[in-house]
Amino acid sequence: MTKKQLYIILIFIVSLMNIEAQETKRDSKFDSDWKFYRGKVSGAEKLNFDDKAWRNISLPHDWSIEDLPLSDKTKSITDKPRIICGPFDSEAICGFATGYTIGGTGWYRKHFRLPKGLADKVVTIQFDGVYMNSDVWLYCFWIRPFEISEFRRY
Repeated sequence: MTKKQLYIILIFIVSLMNIEAQETKRDSKFDSDWKFYRGKVSGAEKLNFDDKAWRNISLPHDWSIEDLPLSDKTKSITDKPRIICGPFDSEAICGFATGYTIGGTGWYRKHFRLPKGLADKVVTIQFDGVYMNSDVWLYCFWIRPFEISEFRRY
């Protein structure tokens, strides 16, 4: 076998591998039909948790810059008048360091089923905008943020 023939066979094999890789990769948008709740809640990581009262949203979504509600809680805790304008609160705990946003906890949930054709496949979920200090649960299993890319299947 000549070098030219070997080179042609090698190119053919590499091109077949590339075609197979392209055929197995599937990207699906995962941005719609999420549920959201702002605040602490107990048990929301459980599969049977009732989230019907949570807001329906689509991603991207940044709850930390949503307009704050005005209520009796807007009374000042200091001698200065309290100012709330959109997502900003003059009495935010960390003040200037957090841009006068109040911070806290926000929960996102999504219900989904994998198509049957993916039952024996490796499936990954890529989160493109998760903020710091975030925890992820998938089917009741807690995934530490640095292990998200290593999650396979439970």
